[in-house]
Amino acid sequence: MNRHQCRFGMWLNTKGLIRYGVQSAFATIEVLHQQMHVLWAELLELQARGRNSEALARQCELHGLRVALLGQLKTLAQKTGDNALFLAYP
Repeated sequence: MNRHQCRFGMWLNTKGLIRYGVQSAFATIEVLHQQMHVLWAELLELQARGRNSEALARQCELHGLRVALLGQLKTLAQKTGDNALFLAYP
């Protein structure tokens, strides 16, 4: 799936950009989101080629990106004083 078409990507490009776009953490979140989609595509390609064990072995990379993205969302919420940030994402 295109990173602009997933629900989080649509939020990033609309409400998120309007509300948080000037924050440095927001730019980091965009990069991490893109990296997640690139990695996800690579993992799906590995699986499609029957290289399931390799895809499984790389899932930790996806988890690491997820942890980093959530950390940046927390940072963004703290910097903006927006405790409802996690509720803002649909």
